[in-house]
Amino acid sequence: MANKHYIVVHDPEGEFWEGSLIDADRANQLQGRGAAVLPVMPELFKLSGVAGFSKRAWGAGWPLDYSAPRMCCPLTLYMPSAGDPITRERSSNVVYWLARLVADPALDERVEAGDKFEGTLRFTPDSGQVSSLHAGYTSKGTAVSIRELGRRDARGGWTVAGSGVVTPGAAGFYGFALYGTAPGFRVVWVAASLAE
Repeated sequence: MANKHYIVVHDPEGEFWEGSLIDADRANQLQGRGAAVLPVMPELFKLSGVAGFSKRAWGAGWPLDYSAPRMCCPLTLYMPSAGDPITRERSSNVVYWLARLVADPALDERVEAGDKFEGTLRFTPDSGQVSSLHAGYTSKGTAVSIRELGRRDARGGWTVAGSGVVTPGAAGFYGFALYGTAPGFRVVWVAASLAE
């Protein structure tokens, strides 16, 4: 079964407010013009303020200027247990995520010239968060390579994405985070959802 519902994470044209629920056809249209959307199960929204969807923003951005990869940009999702009536009809539960990256202004000339930068970034469970549970998580892809970002979009940055199969042990609040390093880059926001 394909995902039927999507949530608008960011619409650069301002036509749809953050949090707007849309169908798959509208999601394809919005993505085609540069909007950020995630698949969701809206029936989860009533369980918690971070059930089914969560987003955190960091103003001018969380700097990724680490000499070695480490956890950053914590995010929490409430997830029901595998046997919950809401989720047991699903073939699998997947966490989908998006992150908005920008480069430090000092790198503008190098970015415009097409220079390559080093670093990687991935989404991962974060057991270090206070009072959060740890879910089994298997990424469906490889880490985001900063070297492969390509040109900035019309808004001056990059929106990167990924997903992974998640196995919550029990209903509760699960910690996630980004893990990596990318000197000269910052994370403006991270969003994640639980869907099929």
